[in-house]
Amino acid sequence: MLCMAFLLLGSYGLPLHLGYGVILAGVTLCSLLMGPRDRGGVMITAGLALVWILGTASLYVVRDAIHLRPHEHRKPAAVVFGREPS
Repeated sequence: MLCMAFLLLGSYGLPLHLGYGVILAGVTLCSLLMGPRDRGGVMITAGLALVWILGTASLYVVRDAIHLRPHEHRKPAAVVFGREPS
């Protein structure tokens, strides 16, 4: 889920805590609706809900420290390898 949230951050600029929260909320809701109703299914859904709430809250707390930026490439790769870009 976190990898998908990073993709949403890089592609669409969606904040990491929001992307993670929405994706994991969907997974938890689907687990609740389509999963088994026995003790194991309810425990898995409760675990997903706990990870969803704690993960979203912790990503929200550290949201100012998360920056997605280029890898400090100042020149195109063609110039670095001795070729001029066309």
